[in-house]
Amino acid sequence: MALEAFNVTPWGVEPVVRDVPRKDQTVFAAAAIVGPTGPLASDSFRCGLYYQRPYIRYGLHSHAAVETYAFIAGRALWTAGDLQQEVAPGDHVHHTTYLPHDCETGPEGLIALWRWSGDIGTESYRMHHGQGAFGRQAA
Repeated sequence: MALEAFNVTPWGVEPVVRDVPRKDQTVFAAAAIVGPTGPLASDSFRCGLYYQRPYIRYGLHSHAAVETYAFIAGRALWTAGDLQQEVAPGDHVHHTTYLPHDCETGPEGLIALWRWSGDIGTESYRMHHGQGAFGRQAA
């Protein structure tokens, strides 16, 4: 049911759109709820909803913000540092500052709640495999 809500959610590509090539902006979307660009303003906290299309890899990246994802719908293979795990609805992951992480979705795609705290600026956001880090999951 949560995946069906996609079409009625006010999606954007917040907060790191400047680092994502235009052609790759369709592989994921975020709806900010709290933060500098959200309807509930905050300069010290960001949270919202995250969507990633089916069979997509959001490549290895890191940032200064401390981050947590709580998974609502879909499944994915999640890598954070040296840990790799399958995530499903009800699971959560937590990333410390600058911990490299990535996500590969399967046939359902993925919807999650996300939050950033600490240094929530986007200036520290880095892709570790360059701008080509987005793409179809390997078969």
